[in-house]
Order: sequence, then structure tokens, then C-alpha cells
Amino acid sequence: KADSKEEAIELVRQFLNVVGEGECELRQLYEQYSEDQAACYEAEAVTLKK
Repeated sequence: KADSKEEAIELVRQFLNVVGEGECELRQLYEQYSEDQAACYEAEAVTLKK
């Protein structure tokens, strides 16, 4: 888990140094939120739309 895109890229570089040659595809993943967190984000989205 990386806290930023830059950190994720650095982790991939380190991994490729260990395994040698190869390609790597980096994708952003999102964590599943609890119902409380989802409700908070929905309320924030509604507030921002007004």
C-alpha cells in the first residue's frame, strides 16, 4: 500500500530491481468503505453539488 503515486512508482522500481527484467502495470485501487464512511462521502458529495 502506497500513500502517493510517487511512492507507488518507487515501490515498483524497487520490485523490478529485485526480479530483474520485466514489465509492470501500476493501477490505482480503492479500499472498500464501511457504511458510516460511505454515508459521510455521500453527504459530502451532496454538499459539494449545491
